[in-house]
Amino acid sequence: MVFLRRVAVLSLILCGTCVEGLEPPEPTALIDVKGGPFLFGSTEPCFNENQQVIDCGGNKYGMPKTYPTVVVDLGDFAIDEHEVTNIQYEYCVANGACPEPDFNNTIGIEHYFLESAYEDYPVVNVTPAMAKAYCAFVGRRLPTEAEWERAAAGGKATALGDEALKRKYPFMGGSDNIKDCVGRSIAHAYCTGLTRPARVMSSSDDWVDEPGGRIWDLTGNVAELVAGFYKEELTCKESLFDDGGACVDCFTCNSSCISTCYTTCAKCDNDPDCFKQCVIPPDTSTGDPGFPGIPRCISYGATVLSPDKLDVDSGNEWLARGGSFNDGQNLTCRALSTDRNSQHRRGPTGKSDPVVGFRCAVDR
Repeated sequence: MVFLRRVAVLSLILCGTCVEGLEPPEPTALIDVKGGPFLFGSTEPCFNENQQVIDCGGNKYGMPKTYPTVVVDLGDFAIDEHEVTNIQYEYCVANGACPEPDFNNTIGIEHYFLESAYEDYPVVNVTPAMAKAYCAFVGRRLPTEAEWERAAAGGKATALGDEALKRKYPFMGGSDNIKDCVGRSIAHAYCTGLTRPARVMSSSDDWVDEPGGRIWDLTGNVAELVAGFYKEELTCKESLFDDGGACVDCFTCNSSCISTCYTTCAKCDNDPDCFKQCVIPPDTSTGDPGFPGIPRCISYGATVLSPDKLDVDSGNEWLARGGSFNDGQNLTCRALSTDRNSQHRRGPTGKSDPVVGFRCAVDR
């Protein structure tokens, strides 16, 4: 599908990196982010605002999946201060360096990509290949998962046990409670009730500060593609399961795998490298065998990994990080700086999404 362009000159003449009739948009400012050891991931389960918070004591099933954290030694990098906009991406299309987005609309806006009213809004409906093409066009690349999380969560967590030092939610400079966003100027359905994107950097509250400057719209506006492919057990050194992980944790087991899950849980006993979350001791008076815990996987422990250990160069799904304008009460966990396991942030590699965009990064 070829969309009608809003530029004055219908017949565009390519000339290197310029196009007659279309002024080159300003490049996005890059915010420097200091590298070094960074605690990636989270061991805390997250419950959306429409879910009842449960614990292991009275409920042996229903806990969200969690995985161990891992320390990764990131290099210095810089990341775009805001998401790539429609006008920026359109210029890449006009130069023949980027394919057009799959669709011209988005949720809540029928005509979006080529409308002048939305030129400073984040581009959506782009696949990872499209996003990579744009970043290459401006001499940049997609950020890695670890880089995106470092920008959102801050750099204070540098070792195992430092999880509380991370920015839990990347708005208002960092918040520990998603409810703090209610009524704030953030393009996020739960926070404001609005279900459409906003002009980049127009929020007065959706930002975090780094020594290199302010980074905008990590909580709301659009979720953001990261480099590589999705891998659920990314922080695991080794799986505990011989069946390839079909029964990843005891709380999601059904009757067909419960016996296997209990047996595997028992492997955690007396093994300091086996991460467990909750333990219910056996009750001899009732004969209840108890619940040994969640056998997530064998952790890397305190080993500091090089960034390439977390790079996933093959797979079937892309991954986007951060919240989006369309996330309501049932998707508040997506706004966490550490969230990565939701099915709402993944998709087939050749398919785009109307609430997913991207920003670029560079090495420093």
